[in-house]
Amino acid sequence: EQLDQELLIVLRDGRHLVGTLKSFDQFSNMILDETSERKMCVCNGQHYHANQPLGLYIVRGDSLVLMGEISDAIQTTSKEVTVEELEELACQQDDNEQELEWDFDNDLIA
Repeated sequence: EQLDQELLIVLRDGRHLVGTLKSFDQFSNMILDETSERKMCVCNGQHYHANQPLGLYIVRGDSLVLMGEISDAIQTTSKEVTVEELEELACQQDDNEQELEWDFDNDLIA
């Protein structure tokens, strides 16, 4: 049912892959075509993503955490940018973030 459909796959190491499912086996090993690694960032409330092309990709079933179809609604809520622009946005976000400091003696009192 999912063959030749565009899927988003989340791996155990945190990477997100987008590709067309071509084949799979009983161990959930998968072959993806036209695969790209999707990198995401939220900056000033706007969602951005960039796709780094990988081509034909084989995913071991034991590294799979989550798999799902990509809908058009998800594609429109996030603005696609280049990898370089995404890295620049991530750097700006890091500069604007303040370090959170905890006072465990006072902050966690119920």
